Amino acid sequence: MTHHAEILAIEGPSYRRREAELTRQQCSRKRLSRKQAADNGGQQ
Repeated sequence: MTHHAEILAIEGPSYRRREAELTRQQCSRKRLSRKQAADNGGQQ
């Protein structure tokens, strides 16, 4: 597939990786808050 193509090496941070990490952290926080609510009987 790379025949007659130029391959570019891109340096620097990945915005896709950064977005994936932020999404993972947000999901973890939601899961934790749901667990804490369940442990407290749904009371805050």
